Amino acid sequence: MKPAFFAALLGGMFLLATSPLLISSQGNVENGGTGDHGDNPVVGSLPCAINPELDLMFGAGSSGNSLVAVLGMLGGQDLSNQILDANGTPYGMLNRGGLYTTVGLVHDGFIQVARADARKAFMWLQQWLPNDYLGGTATLTSTIGNNSRSITTNVINLPLMMIAASPAPVANGVVRIQSVNNVAPVLVINISAVGNLVTVSYTPE
Repeated sequence: MKPAFFAALLGGMFLLATSPLLISSQGNVENGGTGDHGDNPVVGSLPCAINPELDLMFGAGSSGNSLVAVLGMLGGQDLSNQILDANGTPYGMLNRGGLYTTVGLVHDGFIQVARADARKAFMWLQQWLPNDYLGGTATLTSTIGNNSRSITTNVINLPLMMIAASPAPVANGVVRIQSVNNVAPVLVINISAVGNLVTVSYTPE
């Protein structure tokens, strides 16, 4: 059994607390502004807007106050090169232009990365949730196991590394996030590892 896969299993199907320290360090601290992407940065084919608040929402000790749900992919200073493709309903979000270390999806969309990079935890996947989701449930249905947990924090970790580390050539996991009494939209995150690629699809219902 591969070490990363074994570690993921020991940690449970997925964690619903604030994340441990990211294995990949965050990138440069300077605010890149619009960087070299112009006023509307593009990740893959997805137009994005710069939102420095992503730095507060995601990572260890998150303290953001966004009133909308955001799927966030975090990484180190190489994340801008490690994301192979992204697309969806504009606009996505970046914490900074150029050397971004966090990419956020608010609307339907997908982000694609190399399976080897995800398996090595070069990037981390989290979901930011407004207070309406507290007390709700996050349910994982996957090819390598199922689990359901109560939502007790605004940011939860998603099993990107676990799915990528599966020894099977194809692995898939679907996380469905529901608020109490469905007072907020259901969120669906599909993590699909096929061959050398991992595609994360986000569908707020």
